[in-house]
Amino acid sequence: MNFYTFHIGDYISNTHYLDLYEDLAYRRMMDLYYQKEEPLPNDIEKIAKMIRMREHIEAVESILNEFFILDGGVWRHTRCDAELAKIYEKSEKARASANARHSRNKPKQKPTEIPQEIPVTDDSADDLRTQCERSANGMLPITQYPIREIEIPHAPDFNSEPDLPDGGMSQKQVMDFLQAQGVDVMHDGFLPSHPDLQAACATGVTASVLQFAWDTVLSKGKQRNGGYFFSVLAGKAVDAAAEQANPPTPQRQGRGNDMAAQDADLLTRNGVDPDKALTFAQVRASKRAGLLTQAQIDFWKLEGKVGTLDMGLPEIVNRCLEKGWARFEAGFELGDKAVEQVKQAEADKARVVKQIKADVESRGETKPVRSGRPPNKLSDTLKQAQQANAEAAHEMR
Repeated sequence: MNFYTFHIGDYISNTHYLDLYEDLAYRRMMDLYYQKEEPLPNDIEKIAKMIRMREHIEAVESILNEFFILDGGVWRHTRCDAELAKIYEKSEKARASANARHSRNKPKQKPTEIPQEIPVTDDSADDLRTQCERSANGMLPITQYPIREIEIPHAPDFNSEPDLPDGGMSQKQVMDFLQAQGVDVMHDGFLPSHPDLQAACATGVTASVLQFAWDTVLSKGKQRNGGYFFSVLAGKAVDAAAEQANPPTPQRQGRGNDMAAQDADLLTRNGVDPDKALTFAQVRASKRAGLLTQAQIDFWKLEGKVGTLDMGLPEIVNRCLEKGWARFEAGFELGDKAVEQVKQAEADKARVVKQIKADVESRGETKPVRSGRPPNKLSDTLKQAQQANAEAAHEMR
């Protein structure tokens, strides 16, 4: 076909959001569709090559998914098929009209005469028939392919939809939801016959699934992209059906009484008080620390002897209970002991200073004592010697 009617208003209203390459791909794909008068092959790379856009396969794939329908191994376009059907119907009517006029212009035979075959050399009749066919064909687009019938995909009959899963929504309910959201379903690619919509409804579309899909397209700014919405809807419907068929096992809060009892028994066999062993096992269970092993207990025993530590397993368990720990590490304890040692040194220092002050006051001395140090008699003697040397040097001058 070398000519087809192009509706500018319809095209702009449906494609105003496409970028440069998507718009170019769509126009060239429609030209190819009308030129070949047949659906596009199910080969994206081949289509991109045929429309000279091999470097923009993403744009070609996006247009196919949004505006075309994969049907029987080929990509169909509802509007193109409808326009071709109109052309073929008009051509058949014109051809039938030409044939009728040709029949009316045949010479009538008298009843008494024996019917005779009209000679082929009747130039007037042939000329009239040729002229009628030429007039009929003149009303049609020029096409290089023979006229043939094509199957046009029709909109689904909502009254004959297949059985839906329990609690599932029908295609009509989905379309009603979209219209309630202000979607122009006729111009935004929200076709009721979209295969993803049919697959989603067959799988099971609930209100939550539908709302999730709509919120997703809103968050991405694609609320006018019907192909993308139906793709999200179908994917979410599959996920929801899988979760319903195989519900996730709820996580246990803690590790369970059986595992806590095993930990407590193991600690008790290693010399820990049973009550404290059970309490510590419950602390570990609340923190999901995992099942306690003999190897871990042996390692704790080794850590209890690191550095200045001298702790057995009972002391380790007591320390963990005091701190709320689920496990023991020597580094934690050494850090705490270092802090305790500093505090103890400060307390000893304060006690010595206090004792020195009490001794000075008991002897009746009023000379203040520097905080933290007792009087240094050697230092006072050195100072007196230095002063005497200075006085002697002055007298010699």
